[in-house]
Amino acid sequence: MTDGLNVDSVKAFLGEVRDTQDPRTGRRETKVGSIVQDWFHLGLAPGERVLLVLPNSAQLLDQVFAAWLAGLVPALLSPASPTGRLLDLVRELGVKAVVSHRSLHLGGSQDGGGLVGGLPAALFPEPSPSPSRPGETILLTSGTSGIASACLFDLSALLLNAERHADAIGQKPGDTVLVSLPFHFSFALVAQALATFIRGGRLWIASQPFHPATYKTELSDHQVTLSSLTPVQVRRLTPGDWPATLRVLTVGGDVLAPGRVEALLAQRPGKELYLTYGTTPAGPRVSTLAAHREPSHRFASVGLPMAGTHVQLRPRPDLAQGGELLVTSATVMKRRLGLLESPNPDWAAPGVLATGDVFRRDEAGYLYFLNRLSDFIVAGGQKICLASVRRLATSWPGVISAQTRPRAEGYDLSLITSGHLPSGEFTTHLLKSLSPAERPQHLRVLNEAEAGTDPFK
Repeated sequence: MTDGLNVDSVKAFLGEVRDTQDPRTGRRETKVGSIVQDWFHLGLAPGERVLLVLPNSAQLLDQVFAAWLAGLVPALLSPASPTGRLLDLVRELGVKAVVSHRSLHLGGSQDGGGLVGGLPAALFPEPSPSPSRPGETILLTSGTSGIASACLFDLSALLLNAERHADAIGQKPGDTVLVSLPFHFSFALVAQALATFIRGGRLWIASQPFHPATYKTELSDHQVTLSSLTPVQVRRLTPGDWPATLRVLTVGGDVLAPGRVEALLAQRPGKELYLTYGTTPAGPRVSTLAAHREPSHRFASVGLPMAGTHVQLRPRPDLAQGGELLVTSATVMKRRLGLLESPNPDWAAPGVLATGDVFRRDEAGYLYFLNRLSDFIVAGGQKICLASVRRLATSWPGVISAQTRPRAEGYDLSLITSGHLPSGEFTTHLLKSLSPAERPQHLRVLNEAEAGTDPFK
């Protein structure tokens, strides 16, 4: 049994987890015990890695907790991910089983290996490149280190990060939490689901995708007391009434303009607003600003490190100001897994995580984000690893080189080819490995004779 989890506590929590689309009321009967037995019947060894490719739902959380209780090591992937992405992860992470709603014909897998919680499981007999052990778990990090990479954690570290987050935002036993982000985002899984599990509360899983009017309705209908949004979601909201029951709102995942902070505070007088910073390898949460208790000149800050989290800034000769944020905490990852494409090292020293994010720090210790060192961008609230895009593009026959150029809401892709490149075939190639949000806004194809010209002109 995994430390920090037992069947009774998990069942009690999952009985309070509900989908906003589900019209039923009262406690929900969970299948976690039977799902654990299904995993045992499949014959996977303790510590085997499994991939859950399911939409946000109470059913997904049943599957996650059951995998932990069965001694397995789960990872979560968006069901919108292309099949090519799924197969890359299976190979690079040494996944032994994939559970999904969609029909799986994955080539080389034992399709129809069995049912897990009523869902088909595809089995993969290949040996794992680096075995795990019970009590570990995997968080995918497609934006920061490549589309086939992940971080390996002890589950106890994620539970500790969740507890620290709950302390930092004043989450109470009995709070009703609305989840508006997918659970394959580390914040939603750790800072929302696990924090609510630890505190003892109710979890409502919002309809997807996020819709401003629906969001406000769900807050009111379910008497939500705590909710978290990204800056992209905040920018989509129109000014209007907020339900009086919403005591706590947190915003994180990217920079929120100080003007937006001021507007949110004005719209919810007397309520709590927290700005958060985190990065998946840190577990993920790092710092918090209680904006409702701070002067306006700090609205551009992400606050102070959480209790038990220590940070420092490492100067670099290529930085005009600030320094790379280093994090020391019992919640940081154990190591990277999969295909890594980030040029920046993970560790500044043993146990000291190098985030690749550049900050400045004021005299009172408050952190202010400046920019990123790593080769990724944020578009539409999703992190995109440009190094992965270039690698995938140059894997196509005839593509000599690929260049990317960030834009305000995405990026452009330019290719140098050795001859004629059928655009239809290349587009199909990219579609197999990139999700819609990861695809370039503009694609330009040049031949070798044009290699000296401006690739984006």
